[in-house]
Amino acid sequence: MTTRGHFKGVYSLSIFEARDVKKASPALYVMPILSGNKFKKTVVKRDLTPTWEYSSSLTAELSSVLSLRLKHFRGRYLPADLLGSVDIKIGELLDHCADGQRTTLVLRDKRGREAGSLIVQLRDTAPLEASVDPVDNKAILGVDQESPTSPAVPEPVQNVISSAAAVQDLGSDVVKSLKQVVQKTKAVVDLVDKTAKLHPYAHIAWQVLTSAYQAVQGQIEWGDTLRDLVGSMADLYSFVDDVDELEDKTKSLEHIIIRVFVQLTECGIFIKQFVSHRSAGRQTFSNTSQTISNLSQALKKLKEDLQLGVTSHTALVSAQISWDVKTLVEIEALKALNPATMDAGNRDTCLPGTRVDILENLINSLIDPSGHNIIWFRGPAGSGKSTILNSVAQYFSELHRCGAFLFWDRNDPVNSDPVRVIRTLAFQLGCFKPEICAKLSVQIENSSHTSPLDTQFKHLLEEPLAELAKESDLAPIVIILDALDECGAVGTRRNLLRTLSEGLARLPSMFRFLIASRDELDINAALSHPGVDVRDAPIGDESTSSDIRLLFQQRLASNAHAFVKHHLPSDWPTEPVIEQLVTLSGGLFIWASTTILFIESGSPKERLDKVLSGSGMARRILGCTSYIGSLLPIHLSHTTKVNLQTYIPSLV
Repeated sequence: MTTRGHFKGVYSLSIFEARDVKKASPALYVMPILSGNKFKKTVVKRDLTPTWEYSSSLTAELSSVLSLRLKHFRGRYLPADLLGSVDIKIGELLDHCADGQRTTLVLRDKRGREAGSLIVQLRDTAPLEASVDPVDNKAILGVDQESPTSPAVPEPVQNVISSAAAVQDLGSDVVKSLKQVVQKTKAVVDLVDKTAKLHPYAHIAWQVLTSAYQAVQGQIEWGDTLRDLVGSMADLYSFVDDVDELEDKTKSLEHIIIRVFVQLTECGIFIKQFVSHRSAGRQTFSNTSQTISNLSQALKKLKEDLQLGVTSHTALVSAQISWDVKTLVEIEALKALNPATMDAGNRDTCLPGTRVDILENLINSLIDPSGHNIIWFRGPAGSGKSTILNSVAQYFSELHRCGAFLFWDRNDPVNSDPVRVIRTLAFQLGCFKPEICAKLSVQIENSSHTSPLDTQFKHLLEEPLAELAKESDLAPIVIILDALDECGAVGTRRNLLRTLSEGLARLPSMFRFLIASRDELDINAALSHPGVDVRDAPIGDESTSSDIRLLFQQRLASNAHAFVKHHLPSDWPTEPVIEQLVTLSGGLFIWASTTILFIESGSPKERLDKVLSGSGMARRILGCTSYIGSLLPIHLSHTTKVNLQTYIPSLV
């Protein structure tokens, strides 16, 4: 039996074939769901024995449940039919696929009857932490445990170009160093508390670097090219080597170490692209040597910052082109687009340690080049969609890969006018990348930006972005659209939805879209098709309840800023009280946030008692959140908080 305790591993899921399916005129696809989170679907096949070349990376514990659902696609505007499904734990599936074997999983319909089968395979692609005793910190960190008299390992042969053995040594050296980087990153992930700000940056870096390590294995012929970069990555990790001081360092130097993991993530993305493009015989970047040199120098500078314990003003180095004077002039031309004004400065992000699984799944899917390039994250008001998207936008902004972040508010009809969406999207993309700016400035000169939306989409997005994709691969460039249901009304956004539904799939795959909204009928009709990865915001599941519990624990603690002056007992509120509040929330973050604001705005003990007394206060708060939710954006920005605080006194 495969064992790994509670460590998360990275696995590769492959789906090969469906058999014995009984369906006339089939249009079949498989939807994998891991612990309630949807992953990319297979393509639709019109065959009773469809075959796929499907592969997706999953991060999970052995106890995580994988659900595979075989569905029949009925059309863009109709819900798919569920023909059969199977649920299985990751550990159990690994046992079925021991030694790289494929396995057959029996599907069952809603009545429990056999409904065909799936041929699948699950491989443990990152057994790095499994092969090491987690108690042995030195082993995890890759510290040499040989005796002091062991002979030193000779440096890689660099001068014998014609020797195949030298090439092998160089490639092995790169693989070995990158493996060490992955192991040490995992050591930090396991050490850092999940509620720390550092944790998500370290965890995402570990997943991206693990994927890069997998890509490099077997590609030793390019080891010499990557040697300096990977060597700089490994050298940077000297701060991890002292086990006894590591925990203190992650606390005192957290702000610098976050920058380290952001830069390492960018290096991992570059290595994956480099190996992938070289394997396909394609040009990766216009100046690979310079890109590697820039990345290596940035890593060395970060190492100096760590040693000095200070943060320099060195910017993140990305494998992308920087601005020059010419493009700074060209950006002035973009102002003719008259874009909507959008300032994300007051938008709240997720509390550290909450929504971890959702954030990691969304971020990994947006980074993964084999995944869908459009994700629709749907859910009711108050489910925390906007806060989640704010956190995703913040992450990719720090990685310098958030090309555009558009969000709408029905109380701001001017900036939320559907007519301005394409122009605003083009403007933000132009400000993000000089290459896009240059191509857009030409388009603006040669076409009207007041033409119909589909024409704007073609000239301002489709044509310039397609030209850019032919010249270079800058993937991923992430574009986030939040609260699409608040962009105009059903009647005014009809043309926009049609344009997005038909046009987004035509854009180059290096542009990744994350769209969030309520599940309105018109938006559902526009986005529910195989080219879109549809995901539901979880409500009421254990993960959501755990996150709401943490929110109450941190915000209502007796030593929290808002309650210090009230001299409450040290254990206020008690754990049973917290559990009552979690139950009353019904899985809605907006209820929890409104309740906290209600308690903060008066005598905390008296107000908490009112919420729990059964006097109907909890229902009145729910009514308040529903009322506010119908009028205001749900992300609890500064403006929303002011409105809530204005409305809350009427609850008393």
